[in-house]
Amino acid sequence: MPSKKTETTQAEDFSIELRNGLTIQGKHWAANNEETQQLPILALHGWMDNCATYNLLGPAIERDVYAVDLAGHGMSSHRPKGVRYHFIDNIDDVLAIADALGFDQFDLMGHSMGAGISTYVTAIAPDRVNKLVLLDGLGSHTSPEDQAVAILTVAVKDMRRAHQITMPIYTEFSAAVAARRGVVGKVSVDAARHLCERGLMDMADGLTWSSDPRLKMGSAMRLTEGMVMSYLNKIIAPTLLIRAEQSFLAAAGLLENRINAIDNISVVTLPGNHHLHLETETMPSVAEEINTFLAARISK
Repeated sequence: MPSKKTETTQAEDFSIELRNGLTIQGKHWAANNEETQQLPILALHGWMDNCATYNLLGPAIERDVYAVDLAGHGMSSHRPKGVRYHFIDNIDDVLAIADALGFDQFDLMGHSMGAGISTYVTAIAPDRVNKLVLLDGLGSHTSPEDQAVAILTVAVKDMRRAHQITMPIYTEFSAAVAARRGVVGKVSVDAARHLCERGLMDMADGLTWSSDPRLKMGSAMRLTEGMVMSYLNKIIAPTLLIRAEQSFLAAAGLLENRINAIDNISVVTLPGNHHLHLETETMPSVAEEINTFLAARISK
């Protein structure tokens, strides 16, 4: 479906204050559609990324797209000192963001970690999430029960040295781009530039990442696979999963079980890497699939 937006559609920056004290920054691409009232899309990025991950896709989707920097990422607030980054805390933040934006109902889109967060938001708030779009992600990393002690042990050690964790400093923007290309798989220079332009800040002796170094600390707790499946079983929103041929999703058997746990899901595999929505060559196919999915009526 061709979009009514154009390649010159400009994003508007926005900032919202959450009741938990966080300041969330984001980008809004207006739909330019006066014919019908359509629900907005709230878009979530992946781990160590930021809302610039939607710089290409946002203008190509025929909806109001609101992409946010999650806590500790991009230009948004870091969590207070001494506080861990629990994956599950993002669910509270996403619903608070929707409240602050005035969204009683909305469509939800997430990439990678953002897809995992979106999975759980959709499961617990079926009255608010109308449709769900997952970009190379479904659920989150899991661990069996017998690994719980080892996982927490590492996390406690990480927390004790949190004040020592630093980010590298780059004397040239190009050096940061080169480093970012290989963080999660291999992305193009152009894709890395989008993420770096929003994800870096000036220092006296160069550039460094604006993301919170604590994001790299080990998780204190992980869900088990059975717990993830219980969330997936509760998703009633029509769901589109777009997989990349060069994917970082879970192992085939595990992923198929997760897919089968969602009653109303469509799965499409497209050429490209984990950031296929941010690559010039592959983004148009991603946008076409999403626009078609969003335009379809929900069967009762």
